[in-house]
Amino acid sequence: MGINVQYMQLATSHMLELSIQDVQVDNQLIGTTQPFMLYVTPLSNENEVIETEPAVRVNVVKFPSKSALTNIYKHLMITAQRFTVQIEEKLLLKLLSFFGYDQAESQVEKYENLHEKTVEQGGMPVRYYFDNLKISIPQIKLSVFTPTSCH
Repeated sequence: MGINVQYMQLATSHMLELSIQDVQVDNQLIGTTQPFMLYVTPLSNENEVIETEPAVRVNVVKFPSKSALTNIYKHLMITAQRFTVQIEEKLLLKLLSFFGYDQAESQVEKYENLHEKTVEQGGMPVRYYFDNLKISIPQIKLSVFTPTSCH
């Protein structure tokens, strides 16, 4: 089944349905002991019901707004299967660095102050309104590993 996307734009609403049947993120570190960083958790015993639902499903209905600063959603629903995350310490540090979490505190404060100045100078923030907001992720198993060095 793979990835299924349905989008419909009407005068009264925009509708998006997205389903992803399976998710797996590989660990790209050389010599890793954990080949997958993220995957759908397999069944742990024979008594569990086999799920045929997609790994991730997103369903959105958005109403058009007269203001560019307002987004109105009839509903936003995100559901997911159980996931397992296995990450090595080195990969975690590389990901944090990639996303900018290794920046000096002064750089982070400059970014936060920039947002405050924009609002103070008359730049209004965008507002989001939801009639129904549902995020359902039943379980995420997280393991962080420190690789053993082979000297």
